[in-house]
Amino acid sequence: MDNSKRIYNRDKRRIEKLLNENGFENIELHNGYYQFNGFADRNGKTVYFSSYDYRNSDIKLLIRTAENHKDYTGGTNHYADITDNEKIISVTDSLTV
Repeated sequence: MDNSKRIYNRDKRRIEKLLNENGFENIELHNGYYQFNGFADRNGKTVYFSSYDYRNSDIKLLIRTAENHKDYTGGTNHYADITDNEKIISVTDSLTV
């Protein structure tokens, strides 16, 4: 397994754990070849998230509101560095108040 795939798997597990620890439910993760995306619910609201391609060096996580777990177009895009847990939770908190 190449290094980018190992980092991808590590970050995917970390994001899922982070969302669980912060009260999100119905967490769905979908695998791409070098990216992942998914949905999570909290306080009756849904967020969509998607990672950038892991072959790039600057890996961001896109986060936005969604109507449901099939809404890939959603609301305004917000971004956080994939390793910045505080920023990820800050953004998801602001979207699920």
